[in-house]
Amino acid sequence: MYCWAIKGDLNADQITGNTFTIKWPPKFWKTVDFPEIDQARWFSFSEALNFINERQRSFLQELKILLKQV
Repeated sequence: MYCWAIKGDLNADQITGNTFTIKWPPKFWKTVDFPEIDQARWFSFSEALNFINERQRSFLQELKILLKQV
């Protein structure tokens, strides 16, 4: 999993991604396309702490410190 931050005015409704193809259900020959991104949203800092992977919380803490310096 990756985390990244960007400075700018981005509309989350316009964020799109690619699709990937897998055999579904498993052990069958039928292939199905799924989106890599199901939705994009902006979160407050406290909301982000609830949604982000536990091992990536330090990223948010470091980002919060960096943003206070700007």
